[in-house]
Amino acid sequence: MMQTKRVRLSSDTSDIGRFLDLSVKEVIQLSPNIQNVSAIAAWAPSQMWHEPNSACIKPNQPCFVIGTSAGSISIVYEGGMEITLENPGGPAVVRLLAKDSTAPQMESSQNITKPIPDIIAGDAEGRITAYVLSQVFSRITLPAPISALSLDLNPNTPSSFLAGDMSGTVASCHTQNTLWKAQMDSLVLSVAPGSTRLSDQLLDPAVSSTCSVWLPDKHGLLTNYVLAASALGFLQLLSRGTPIHTISLLAPAVCMCSGVFIGSEINEPNESSGSKNTQAIIGDEAG
Repeated sequence: MMQTKRVRLSSDTSDIGRFLDLSVKEVIQLSPNIQNVSAIAAWAPSQMWHEPNSACIKPNQPCFVIGTSAGSISIVYEGGMEITLENPGGPAVVRLLAKDSTAPQMESSQNITKPIPDIIAGDAEGRITAYVLSQVFSRITLPAPISALSLDLNPNTPSSFLAGDMSGTVASCHTQNTLWKAQMDSLVLSVAPGSTRLSDQLLDPAVSSTCSVWLPDKHGLLTNYVLAASALGFLQLLSRGTPIHTISLLAPAVCMCSGVFIGSEINEPNESSGSKNTQAIIGDEAG
């Protein structure tokens, strides 16, 4: 069901200046009392923007979201326009996620002049706050500081997202509630194939990254799974919160993303536009 292919990045360096135009395009000055920038998320609308009270259709207007160690959160657009979601004074923002808005009144609101994404913010106290149309919509709390946030590709819950915390909790959340919650089991991880960890080394169950993927199950049917990486150096495959498979990595994973990277020209006979066979790229501390 799961196949892995490992590659190691070269330690050699190359001059990429002749391939990319790397230069500062714009410098945006933020408020001086926000302290350090601790999290950033980028977003671009998937559809064209209809400006209120106008028949004009605007092109995609990307923006980015900034969270700080002082607890402030802002949406910043090209040109410097800024929408403040949270003022300084709260716990440090450690993870951010921006996605297309679920609010149907988004384009008809008289007060909105630019598209506003839904924002999911995780902080150092374990709180996950959802912002819809720049207002606090809901708040969910996990046992420990948030360490991972990512989109959920499950078509049955199109507005859901994945979260992980420093205590090993993995959750699939909706903007209004928690759909399921699981705990990365140190005992299961310690007996995973390839495990060389000793029991007294199982001290850091933190979830370092989460990722939603479509993979064929044992019957060959495409199924939505969740990949959760542990700071211990393991990767768990979960189905609706139930661990299905665990593999040992060469080093703790720090990031993951899903897509079709190998054999993209091959079409699965039973795949649909909403559920395509995907793969995951995992980056670890060893390169």
